[in-house]
Amino acid sequence: MSLTLSAVGADRLEAFETLLFELLGQIAAQRLDLANMQDCINSRSRMIMLKCENAEHHFPYLIVEDDLYGRRDGEDLKRLASTKGLDILRAWTDTQWKDLMSKWLSDAHHVSILGVPSKEVSDKITSEKNARIRHNVRHLSKEG
Repeated sequence: MSLTLSAVGADRLEAFETLLFELLGQIAAQRLDLANMQDCINSRSRMIMLKCENAEHHFPYLIVEDDLYGRRDGEDLKRLASTKGLDILRAWTDTQWKDLMSKWLSDAHHVSILGVPSKEVSDKITSEKNARIRHNVRHLSKEG
């Protein structure tokens, strides 16, 4: 399970990471708003359906992912056939959600990767890209 967060100032990353896990623990200790959870699940279901209808790369990506990491018998691909997993989550109780949050988020051992942007590296990448483009323009003909 992973969480990806963005738009946190580089000087506040470590404090934010600590706060995040404190908040997850507090949320797991409180009564959850199951109606809101239902809304989130329904929204996720709609996004999945929309992605299936509009994204030509959605299924190939899932199939390649299954080939790399899935069970050899293809059992994991069955999840593509329906949204039954979301139906199961819709029926979850407050206790089940809190147990999940505690076990896999707030109380779990974790690894945090705090990505701090570097202006020097960004400038170097931009400079190398521009140099490569100039080189290609000089050395390749229009036909090439």
